[in-house]
Order: sequence, then structure tokens, then C-alpha cells
Amino acid sequence: MVSQIGEPVHVFLERAARTHLSSQCGTISRSGERYALSFNSCGPIELVSEKYVLLEGGTWERLLFLSDDITINLNQQPVKALRLADVAASNELSKDQFAAKVARPLAEYTKRTQYEACAQICKTDDGSWGASITTVQSHVLCPITSACPGTTKPTGEGIHSHPTGASYAINEADKLVLLSGPFYRLGAKEKRGKTDVFSDEDLKAGPGYMATDKGRLMHQDGPKKVRIISIDM
Repeated sequence: MVSQIGEPVHVFLERAARTHLSSQCGTISRSGERYALSFNSCGPIELVSEKYVLLEGGTWERLLFLSDDITINLNQQPVKALRLADVAASNELSKDQFAAKVARPLAEYTKRTQYEACAQICKTDDGSWGASITTVQSHVLCPITSACPGTTKPTGEGIHSHPTGASYAINEADKLVLLSGPFYRLGAKEKRGKTDVFSDEDLKAGPGYMATDKGRLMHQDGPKKVRIISIDM
């Protein structure tokens, strides 16, 4: 299946999902302004030479972007980031239901890598939803930007993931995002705090969602307004 010239990848994949309703897997390659989608057997996730891997057909939010490099500003410094996936849904879904769709690839990525990932919850004027999932490949933080796919616009609420591993080894991204990062040694082991709840920084940042790498999804609008939307899977 081949996209139209200039057709955005998320629009192309939404069209592909409507055409191929059964669960399938495949790879996506790009040539110029066209994308090509090739279906294959659904086996273990493997890195391939193509730029993207489609994890499940029918629900194209499972698309994983492997090497779509972008740059975001963090503390007035440019930081390299990866754009992992674009997620979209019709206005038939509630905000919580859409957040649950976004949470699945978030949790999947974080479980596999132990890096945080995040997205702005975006919406069109007619109520359709969108989100662009990004990561700076840090174990401790993911800066939520105002980036939105297609014609969607930021709602002001974000969603991010929390790894639940007991410890992690400091990497370059951690040193960049941690206020005391310059004093950390690369490779040094750090213990995590409680990662199955919102952090103080999360609560201060305004309302939003959090997904753990075990599949729990929560929403907060301040410390006294925390809801559990789905329990760990």
C-alpha cells in the first residue's frame, strides 16, 4: 500500500487501518514524499532497516517511530529527542478514552527501554484527538511540548510515562534534565523513588495523565484530585 504524494504519515496510516481491519503487522518505508506500507507476519519486535515499524494493524497508534530525530528546547537549551508515534482518534472518544489509547504505546516503550516518554493531548475544532509521542531518552523526565499532529491543537494537558525499575544508570539525557545533573557521574547507579504515583513536579505542572510501564493510567488535577483510570495490566 502506497500513500499519496505529500500525504501525512498519520493520515496514510489511518486510511490503511480502515482498509485492513484485521490485526496485522508490517513495516513502513519512505521514498521522497510517499510512504509504502508492507504487511508481514507478527513476530517479536525487531529493529529493521526501514524507518518505522507497525506493531499492529487495525489500531495504528501502535506505530513505533524508530529514528525520527527532532530537537526540543529544555531550559533554553536544544535537546535531541525522538518522535516515537503519532496517535489519532475520532471525536467519539472521551478524553480519558483517548488518553488510554496513547498510554498503550507509552507504556510499551517505557517497559522496553525504561525511558520516560510523553505527549501533549491535542484536539481539532470538531473534537477529534491527536498526540505526538516524544522522548529525550531520559530515565527521569520527559519534557512535554506543544507539538501536535496534523490540524490538532494543544489542550494544555499532557501525558507521560513512569518507569518502575528499582534503579537506573545515569546517562547523558539524565544529566541534561536533572537540575543537579552536572554533578552526576555517567553510569552511576541511582535508586528510583515511588514511580507508580504522580511526583511533586507532576502535580505542580498542571493537570495531566501518567502511565506506568505496567499499564496503570492515572489523571491528576492537583494533589487532591487524582483518579485511577485503569489498573496495572
